[in-house]
Amino acid sequence: MNQDEAIGSMRGNDDMSWTQRIPETEVMENATENAAYDRIATRWLNKIVYPAVIKKLNPETSKLVFDVCSGTGRLALAVARTLPGATICGADLSPSMLEMARLHAKLAGATDRLMFQQEDVASTSFDDNKFDAAISYGSLHHWKDPQAVFAELIRVVRPGGRICIGDWRRDPAPLRFFSSCRGTLEWSLIEASARAAYLENEVTALLEPLAAHCNWRVEQHAIGLLVQGQVLPKAK
Repeated sequence: MNQDEAIGSMRGNDDMSWTQRIPETEVMENATENAAYDRIATRWLNKIVYPAVIKKLNPETSKLVFDVCSGTGRLALAVARTLPGATICGADLSPSMLEMARLHAKLAGATDRLMFQQEDVASTSFDDNKFDAAISYGSLHHWKDPQAVFAELIRVVRPGGRICIGDWRRDPAPLRFFSSCRGTLEWSLIEASARAAYLENEVTALLEPLAAHCNWRVEQHAIGLLVQGQVLPKAK
């Protein structure tokens, strides 16, 4: 069986159940599920996804990076390892996620470069043009108002700064990468995230009203979508 046939068999007769989004909650407060998300991040995302997203940042200019919906802090730690000159500020609504992120920063000896605070990423307390870049993975499908979040990122990232938002894609085919955990809590969370995720054309439509403020590009990667933006000069 070639790759295309394998993907087709994974899709099976279940395609119709993937046509509609099944949204997930915005705030993750279940300790057991949060621990499972952390395992997903360390076992899979840290190896096959985070490097691809971080590579889109400019290492020369990304000195202060905003980790949007930072979760347990694993992406922020990956940014810190990859960009030794960067400081990362993570924001999340979930107190339990923030607690885990701060613990991971402490265990890594990186509290001087990693900070985490509770914020609604659709309306943060940060100053205009504060960050050189914004990055995220796996949070877009949780946002209640994606346009509001993208608009907020345009506000807090300086002109010329980059916005790199990766997420899952509403497609059963990429789940083949995680078949080894089928039947576990991790599998159920991954599948729920994929079913809640957007398609490429849906994200493109969300970004259209913001095209005057940021140059956007939406593309697929192995297990999801990657939204890239470069903030345009802002009216004074």
